Amino acid sequence: MGKNKQLRKRIAGLLRNVRRHEEKIEAELRKPVPDSSYIRKWEREIDTALKTVRELEEKLEK
Repeated sequence: MGKNKQLRKRIAGLLRNVRRHEEKIEAELRKPVPDSSYIRKWEREIDTALKTVRELEEKLEK
């Protein structure tokens, strides 16, 4: 598999995880008493994944 294809697959996987975490946050916020520690954890994971996506996209452009 070519390097660009591997990078695109990794980016797609990270973006899927971001969407899953966003859904988890939305579900948690709908609860009568949302657990803010879960929400913070998922937000940190989203931030990390998006940072990695940006770095991988930069590699694709080179």
